[in-house]
Amino acid sequence: MKKAIALFQIGTKPLTEGMNILGAHIDSPRLDVKKQNPVLRIAIYGSSEIMNLLNWGEQDKDYVIEDADNGIINFPEGITSDNAGYNLNLGWELPNQFIAYKWTGSDPQLWEKKWKNLTVLQRAPKQ
Repeated sequence: MKKAIALFQIGTKPLTEGMNILGAHIDSPRLDVKKQNPVLRIAIYGSSEIMNLLNWGEQDKDYVIEDADNGIINFPEGITSDNAGYNLNLGWELPNQFIAYKWTGSDPQLWEKKWKNLTVLQRAPKQ
């Protein structure tokens, strides 16, 4: 079974200004999926702390919680996207963006709406 997937987000700045690369890999399928890769399954896919650290950085240094009830964050006072030490902001590339914070200006129901859209998608018929 040979399958591969590659995803790219092409930016507008030249490569000489830098780039971010993120990769993940699971060797081969197993009969017991729960034993496939417990580090990915438990620590990364299931940990909002790790997802937020990867995507947004350290709380109170790289971001602050603006609205805890809705999971909305923003830059700390005096920090902007121009001088931020860390701000990956590529949750779609990470294993489980649905458990991470949302950036200020986002719809508070963003993850619920995206999840609903994903669950109503139909598989294409086999050819």
